[in-house]
Amino acid sequence: MPTVTLGINPLTWTNDDLPSLGRETPLETCLQEGREAGFSGFELGNKFPRTPDALNQVLSAHDLTLVSGWYSARLLERAPEEEIDAIQDHMNLLKECGAKVVVLCEVTHCVHGDQERPLSQRPHLRGRVAAPAEWPGGSGRLPEIPGHSVGISPPPGHCDRKPSRR
Repeated sequence: MPTVTLGINPLTWTNDDLPSLGRETPLETCLQEGREAGFSGFELGNKFPRTPDALNQVLSAHDLTLVSGWYSARLLERAPEEEIDAIQDHMNLLKECGAKVVVLCEVTHCVHGDQERPLSQRPHLRGRVAAPAEWPGGSGRLPEIPGHSVGISPPPGHCDRKPSRR
């Protein structure tokens, strides 16, 4: 039977989007408590070192691995080719630390970053989203785009559809 290992996002302790939430919580606390809770890895967060040697050292001190890393894409500001260039250092860091997944989210003009901005001003990516699926993965894996992406929203009518029973 295959072994299942679990990783966790540091958002449980500290928030990258709203740094005032958890600012006082040191990275060591996140890692120690995550390991004590039974997790074997972490997603990269803003408190983590950004060099492979330092990152691997911090994680291995707690018998943890890097499972993924969030990448904030800006496809509404950059051409897909520019975005591919921009993500390379991040992809290399993940690869050198053994992570097999990059969590990619379009964040240009995200409403969560400006709490005064109404949802009606959300960005639209129609016609530009397909290009990232063809990006070179570096680690042999394509970027994963989470369904909860805060920077884009589903097309009109998407949320009006009723789920089908199978």
